[in-house]
Amino acid sequence: MSKFNKMAQLVGLGLLPLLYLEKIALPFPILTSTYHLLRIVSFLLVLILGYGLVTKKIKFTLGLSGVSLLIYLLSQTVSSAFSHLPKETLGTLSLLYISVLVYFLFFYISSVNERFAQKSIFAICILMAITVITSFLALISPPLIESVWKNILWGNVYKSFLFDFGRGRIRPIGAIFVTSFLPLYYILAANRSISRKQQFFGKSCLDGGFMAIILMNYRNYILNYILGIIIIFLVLEKHKKYKRRNFFSTFFILSIALGLFITFLQLFTPVKIVERFYLHKNDFRESAIARIQFIKDATGIASKNLIFGTGTGTYEYFSNPIKIGVT
Repeated sequence: MSKFNKMAQLVGLGLLPLLYLEKIALPFPILTSTYHLLRIVSFLLVLILGYGLVTKKIKFTLGLSGVSLLIYLLSQTVSSAFSHLPKETLGTLSLLYISVLVYFLFFYISSVNERFAQKSIFAICILMAITVITSFLALISPPLIESVWKNILWGNVYKSFLFDFGRGRIRPIGAIFVTSFLPLYYILAANRSISRKQQFFGKSCLDGGFMAIILMNYRNYILNYILGIIIIFLVLEKHKKYKRRNFFSTFFILSIALGLFITFLQLFTPVKIVERFYLHKNDFRESAIARIQFIKDATGIASKNLIFGTGTGTYEYFSNPIKIGVT
């Protein structure tokens, strides 16, 4: 393996914890959080990818997904440039740029070294395990986890966590929803190259990740996760490579574990997930009306600039939301 590929792998593996734990405070005067450090490391990534392309050390075709990502990134950039609130779009837009860069980095390295993807997913599984443990501690010992949040979270993120905590919602410290499907790929796509212990670890992360999402107590996250799991199982079931795999056992174990967990939450904890899905008439009507109003607001905002839009991440600024102070 060339020195360039080794360097690219190190940068990729270094980006994983920063991407996953983006809002952790750091004890430095300028780099006050992983949010800022991620952007510096990403700038280094741009230099590395640029060097690889110029010296022709990187050779790969974009493909339909790569072209689509670049077109989407261009459209968001143009929209933000013509926005009335360009500064407010920088945070979301910068993360979008980073995500696209990381996609191309991992796409390239995985094409050169097949084991890199497996190592990366295993690293994500470890980060997920930390998130799951932290979420469970919040459920079991709230004072302990509140002190942990206060010391590790950056800026107003701690206040947001406390606000949701008071509403019976335990927010995870990592990007659990974005990465929670990866253990399933780790179990299945690694074929026979992983041991039973590693398979058990992957299944445990899959179960634990879903439990952490349930502790968030947001219906859209839970329903989207269930839909995603079903789609993944259906797609892989039809794939030639996985036809002989026993998907039913994994799905059955996941269902039993989640059923018992939800029962436990409903009976013994303040996280009443069942009540979130038990729709009384008034609750359903108010919820539906609220979402219809969101659509009306978004349509009204879009109509002000049909060609360029208002910039990514600016909905809350143009829709005049209710401001809730947290003390």
